[in-house]
Amino acid sequence: MVDSRALEESAPAVGRAAPDFDAADLEGASLSLREYRGRVVLLHFWVSGDARGLPELRRVHALLHESGFDVIGISVDQRLEDLQGFLAKEPAVPWRPDAWKGALPRLYQVTSFPRSILVGKDGAIRALRVDPSSMQGEVERALA
Repeated sequence: MVDSRALEESAPAVGRAAPDFDAADLEGASLSLREYRGRVVLLHFWVSGDARGLPELRRVHALLHESGFDVIGISVDQRLEDLQGFLAKEPAVPWRPDAWKGALPRLYQVTSFPRSILVGKDGAIRALRVDPSSMQGEVERALA
């Protein structure tokens, strides 16, 4: 039997510490959230067949990266070839190469894609769903 209270207490929530993780990026380098402490981070869960919001994400990253904003892309493609094919056709993604697959969607209880979660400089979750239309304002507030 599943203890629903325990699940609720461990669920990511605004104001709670974002769950840390150790993953590998597409180049095999280690990747963890704690590396970004002191910076605002957008965890962007996506699939190559649905790149909604990617142009706005690139724009906001280009505008605010020097102010302390980073993006960690987390592809949930089932086949690495699909992700690699998409990235070969798309303009260069200016942030850290994606973590791929793995347990990160389960860790953050993400079940629909694309979805972006905003983590503040202190490592706490600032927003569980960042819409592309409000992304710049939310990131600017987190950087202030």
